[in-house]
Amino acid sequence: MSLKPAGQTATGLINLFAGGGPAFADRSNRQEYGRIKAELARAGTPIPENDVWIAAQAIEQGLPLATCDAHFGRINRLVVLDWS
Repeated sequence: MSLKPAGQTATGLINLFAGGGPAFADRSNRQEYGRIKAELARAGTPIPENDVWIAAQAIEQGLPLATCDAHFGRINRLVVLDWS
């Protein structure tokens, strides 16, 4: 998957943190969570529950996820930046 242009990524970050508080799961985010969870279950490759929520937020916001946890690479549509 390709990264968004820098301006779009910056806009996504600004929108994500504009409220100054935590990002809560809205209906769209809960649906993305469900899609991820179901895909991983079908593949027999579950990941920790909190990481599914993190991935859903990143996908919904159109942001890459910087991580050293390789299991995030199992998630379709998620752009992962390898920090290992």
